[in-house]
Amino acid sequence: MTGVTAPYRRRGIAFTLKLEAIRYAKSRSFTVIRANNHVVNHAMLTINATLGFVLEPARVILRKAL
Repeated sequence: MTGVTAPYRRRGIAFTLKLEAIRYAKSRSFTVIRANNHVVNHAMLTINATLGFVLEPARVILRKAL
């Protein structure tokens, strides 16, 4: 899991972190990697699409406070 704090966003840091994670996985012969994204995080969705990630059907998580 990666993240960039607000003051450092929009500088290409998230893209670079994701790219390095892909390079790391490839160097160790991984064949698939997955990314989880919050539906409203359009910036990260764009980064993932740019890097070739493909959307899969969504999963619905239900919670009930007791």
